[in-house]
Amino acid sequence: MLQRALRAIKPKWGREILDILSSEPLRYTDLLVRLGGVADGPVHSRTFQATLAALTRQGLIAHRTTRVPPDYALTRSGQRLAVALRHIEAWDQDHPADQPGNSDSWRT
Repeated sequence: MLQRALRAIKPKWGREILDILSSEPLRYTDLLVRLGGVADGPVHSRTFQATLAALTRQGLIAHRTTRVPPDYALTRSGQRLAVALRHIEAWDQDHPADQPGNSDSWRT
């Protein structure tokens, strides 16, 4: 199960797209603009489109064409994964690797 979740967020910008859509459904252009605000570099439309397609195939987002204008929204599965990722990110912030007892020093 964990492998499936990791594959879901593997495409470039996958995690960020899930996070952005967790607050509200967005049109393609609005989603691209928001992603540009959190990206650590340029967001190329081909990569962005490929990630949207991958997330749609995985059942995490839906491209709702019955709406005018069409938009992207999280599915129930996407909502659950977005919540789980927020918990993992909170844990990561609470347990920095450089804190005593949190390093991999036990391996050496």
